[in-house]
Amino acid sequence: MNHIYGTLGIAKAARKLVSGDLLIDAIAQKRVNLVIVCEDASDRTKKNIQNKCAHYLIPCHVYGTVAQMSAALSAHRVAVGIADQGFSKSILNSLKEVKV
Repeated sequence: MNHIYGTLGIAKAARKLVSGDLLIDAIAQKRVNLVIVCEDASDRTKKNIQNKCAHYLIPCHVYGTVAQMSAALSAHRVAVGIADQGFSKSILNSLKEVKV
């Protein structure tokens, strides 16, 4: 498991992840600093979340698969929002390294 999924697991344990139906509300209320959407999420889901993030100026990245994220979080997840600045910064740095 790579650093991104490890950090997501720690953020989940710290109760700093938002997912499911609460994610869109958290984006609108700017309670999340970063959103990660799985590559194999439906096009409608990706578009909906990316548009909401763009409107509220919250970084949104498409990364990994549902299987990888679900394994890391021990729960089926297609998208998650990180509600902690430190975890968000760590994941953003890791995403930059992966895309280089």
